[in-house]
Amino acid sequence: MTDFFEKKEILRFENNKFKKTNDYIVKEEFYRLIVNGEHYYDIAASPVYVEEMALGRAYCEGLIDGLDEVSEITFLNDKNIIKIKSKKDFKNKNKITKEKGDYFIKNKIKPSLIFKIINDLSSKSKIFQKTGGVHNALLADKKGEMIAFREDIARHNTVDKIIAYILKNNFDISNKILALSCRISTKIINKIAKIGLPVIITQSPPSLNAVNIADEKSITIAGFVRKGRMNVYTHSERIKK
Repeated sequence: MTDFFEKKEILRFENNKFKKTNDYIVKEEFYRLIVNGEHYYDIAASPVYVEEMALGRAYCEGLIDGLDEVSEITFLNDKNIIKIKSKKDFKNKNKITKEKGDYFIKNKIKPSLIFKIINDLSSKSKIFQKTGGVHNALLADKKGEMIAFREDIARHNTVDKIIAYILKNNFDISNKILALSCRISTKIINKIAKIGLPVIITQSPPSLNAVNIADEKSITIAGFVRKGRMNVYTHSERIKK
């Protein structure tokens, strides 16, 4: 946990006066992503699950089509460089599995399950509770049980890390739910569409363009999920009325 933040002395104004106190401040590192010897991105990220972040970003940006294409990944910690080597010839590019049919159409999601997952997202967010400076992502199964949880200073990185986790573990995603703390932007929804997750819930709102993409790609978005209320923006047929 200490990899995420450092304690620093600050000056706080409160009750009409200044006082010295300590505060926890999140760390930010810059990482260079190199694929097959070519520099593609400089990514600002929290210094945890760095390889996952790089793999997820490479997949979402189309630099790799699956982990079986990756022959080697090297993290040069002293230089903050992640190098990915991909094979020239490969089979079965994408190991993501999705069962035929739409699981949540037949087995509709109860609102109580959505609130449970969001509550788990909040309670799991120890770094946010400590610093207020990170975004969170939680992948849950059809029963609302947590499969994976990731935090990062950048909301895109949390999704990249979850996507890399899915790629590495090769399980059916047709009955999984992704919970986020952040606003759903065009980039976020495109990542979700690429991996094929059917349901995304968030404590924040989506952008209009993200809603339009989700509608087209048959993704359910529930936003402003908090304290017993939510807005369902797209494909409400997956949620029990």
